[in-house]
Amino acid sequence: PIRQTHSKAVVSTQSTGEMKADYAFKIYDFNDDGEIDRTDLDELVNRVTGYSMNTEDVDGIVDEILKECDLDENETITQAEFNDILQQSPNFITNFNIEVNM
Repeated sequence: PIRQTHSKAVVSTQSTGEMKADYAFKIYDFNDDGEIDRTDLDELVNRVTGYSMNTEDVDGIVDEILKECDLDENETITQAEFNDILQQSPNFITNFNIEVNM
């Protein structure tokens, strides 16, 4: 399960798929507003690429992510939409684990 250890959350191999999905969603919700929006996706793309892409290219990638994942086309990815995406990735539940050694 997800547990707090010295103020760091840990997702263990025993965590349920729902717990892992909830935690993963929170990782990508950088501004902590309960949805993954364009601002969050800009930050995600920039972090993954080491802030090496120009704004136009980042915007293009974000547009593609929203096109694929934003089912109701409101420019945000809700927890429900995120869960639908994860259902298409059966390895997520097995492979998403975060271990913190203290």
